[in-house]
Amino acid sequence: MYSGPGFNELQVGERFENGMTLTETHIVMGARLFGDVNPLHANRRFASEPDAH
Repeated sequence: MYSGPGFNELQVGERFENGMTLTETHIVMGARLFGDVNPLHANRRFASEPDAH
């Protein structure tokens, strides 16, 4: 989690950088949140099959 100043606390000329590591858990939770049940998007084994595309 970012612990530095927020973008609204910066002065002109200063920089704000933030990042995070996107994990498989994030992808799965996002798919569930948006109802994306397409196995091509959510099932690695299915998506790796030659006929899946």
